[in-house]
Amino acid sequence: MIHLRLPRLQLRLVAICLSLLFAVQAGGYLLIHRSLERNARAEVDTRLGAAAEVAQRLFAERQVELHRLADRLDDDIYFVNAWHVGSAERLAAALRRSQADADAVQVLVLDAALGTRAQVPVGRAWTVPSWKDWLGRIEPGRDSGARLSPRIELLDSDPLTGRAGLRLWIAAPVRASGDAGWITKAVTLDDALLARMRDLAHTELAVLVRRPQAPGWEVRAATLPAGLRAALAEQWAGDDAAQELKLGGAGYRSRFLALAGIGGKADERTQIVLLASVDEALAPYAAMKWTLAGLGVLGLAVFGAGAWLTARRITQPLRELAVSARRLSVGDYEEPVTLKSQDEIGELAQAFETMRQAVSQREAEIRRLAFRDALTDLPNREQFRQDLRRAIAASLARNAACSIVMLDLDRFKHVNDVLGHRFGDRLLKIVAQKLRDEVLGTGDVLARLGGDEFVILLPRTDAQEAMATAQRILRVFERPLTLDDNTVDLGAG
Repeated sequence: MIHLRLPRLQLRLVAICLSLLFAVQAGGYLLIHRSLERNARAEVDTRLGAAAEVAQRLFAERQVELHRLADRLDDDIYFVNAWHVGSAERLAAALRRSQADADAVQVLVLDAALGTRAQVPVGRAWTVPSWKDWLGRIEPGRDSGARLSPRIELLDSDPLTGRAGLRLWIAAPVRASGDAGWITKAVTLDDALLARMRDLAHTELAVLVRRPQAPGWEVRAATLPAGLRAALAEQWAGDDAAQELKLGGAGYRSRFLALAGIGGKADERTQIVLLASVDEALAPYAAMKWTLAGLGVLGLAVFGAGAWLTARRITQPLRELAVSARRLSVGDYEEPVTLKSQDEIGELAQAFETMRQAVSQREAEIRRLAFRDALTDLPNREQFRQDLRRAIAASLARNAACSIVMLDLDRFKHVNDVLGHRFGDRLLKIVAQKLRDEVLGTGDVLARLGGDEFVILLPRTDAQEAMATAQRILRVFERPLTLDDNTVDLGAG
């Protein structure tokens, strides 16, 4: 697994914000995409259902139309006479009088013996094959004298002409003066008929036949190209009311209308398959999806810019605090932290400033304790050593004199023993103050070496001037010191 580690907080904040937004957008886009696909499939299924109703209605209307023609012929005296005479010419004329398509309608006349009277074809084709077996199948109730019902039969060839080709054979019973027979019409199930049905149903159609001895389905007619027909025959299962097929790389939804076996054979299956492209149903939504994708990219860009500015507002004060922390780390306590903000970062900056002041004070105190005497606040031995070194260097550079005067207090130990160390400490402070006020000149340095020992550095002073300073010190201590109603007589040497 690859872990992306961004070195800057600003980049990490932007990356997190964009990742969250992208996840939300991707989830929303996926939901919309699936919803559109469901809507498209539902639309396709609705269209297939409507197309199936249209196809069924077309076949039913052909049957009803022929049945109505049979009813009209029952009452037509010219047709009845032609029926009994058995004249094809007179039957054709009677059909034309009834406004029927004589080229597509055939009349079959038969008696109770089934076929002793000749079948009478009407139209262009005059070759008459044997109809006995077919008539036996389509005449249930003939012997009982019941009224015959309209029938639809699927045949592999035209019973009258013998021409090959899958046909829907529609038959309607007709009675002419009590002599029963059939008026029939053949509808060829070919590519041309399916193309006309496609224009009405707005779906692709195919007629598939499966014979017992065949390994699979056979496409007998279709509105599909040849390449897609083979794919349809290979993929078609024929058992589901709706199937999802992949034909030529495009997705199709399907429904079928089941027909009887060819010639009434129960072991054969024939289906009219209706197909509608899912890709075509999704095509109107393609622009919407591209628009959503564009808006998503634009949203990412705008949100990314906003996240960058927001992250910058967060990280810029942090960078300033980091600079202040680096200054503190090298001992620079002079520049204050001046970040002005009312949020948590402002509180952090204020805490930094408080820390800077505290550290600066402690640093100053440490420095003072390292080079100043804690009791008298005079330079201590270390500070005096440094001052002396600089004074000697300066004197050598100018070829001038430099002097020091050292002194200690007489009888100070006795005062400590009698009046206590606390009193002695206060007395040392008074001594230091008197030396500063009455002895030191400009540029002179007074230091406490420890205990009751003091030293005075006199730059640019020769021995004679140093002796004069020593005399002033002695005169200062000739006068007794008063502290807490106690008079102390100290001397200096």
